[in-house]
Amino acid sequence: MENVADISHLNKIHTSMPFVGRLNSIWDKLTKSLGIFYRGSWTDDPKEPHVAFTQLFVDYKFMSKYSLLQTSIIVKSVGPGLAVVKPEIGFGCTVGILSFTPLGPFQQRHEILWYSHPATMLLGRMAIHGAVINLERDIFIWNYKSIAAKAIYVKEEREMKAFRRWYNQFYSENTPRIKFHVDTLSW
Repeated sequence: MENVADISHLNKIHTSMPFVGRLNSIWDKLTKSLGIFYRGSWTDDPKEPHVAFTQLFVDYKFMSKYSLLQTSIIVKSVGPGLAVVKPEIGFGCTVGILSFTPLGPFQQRHEILWYSHPATMLLGRMAIHGAVINLERDIFIWNYKSIAAKAIYVKEEREMKAFRRWYNQFYSENTPRIKFHVDTLSW
C-alpha cells in the first residue's frame, strides 16, 4: 500500500510476468520477450478524504513492441490499510481486496482475497498468484529501504508527494514512532 502512487516503480520491478517468479531467475531470463508495461495516475477523493484512487493502464507486450492484451485497473484505497482492486475486463467480473495490518516496526500482515465470476475463475487465480509474486518483489525492495524525514522529489514524483501527504493524515502526534539509535564511533 505504501507505494500505490509510485507508478514508475511498476515499470522497474513488475515488468516481468508474474509466473516467472522471482526476478533474475532462469524463467525470468527465458521470458524477457514477454513484458507488462504500466501507465497510470493517483488522486485523492476531495469528497471523502479517507479515499484515494489509482487508475492503471496495463499493456501486455511481446518483444516490447507488439501489444497482446490491454486492460485497465482501478484501485480504491480506503484509509492506510485497505485496497479494492477492480480490473476492467471484457467478460465477467473479478474483484480483489487487499488488507494491510501493521504488526510492529517493519512488520505487516498482508491478506489478499480475490472474488471471481465462474467465467473468470482462471483469471482470478492468475491475478492472486501475480499479486503474491509482485508483493514478494516489493518486500525485497522494502527490506533495504531507508526513511528520509524530508524526502526530495523530482517533478515526475509529484503524485508520490501528494500520496505521502494523504497517507500522513491517518497518523497523529500520539502515534508510536520508531526511535532510531545511532552509535558513534568515538574513541
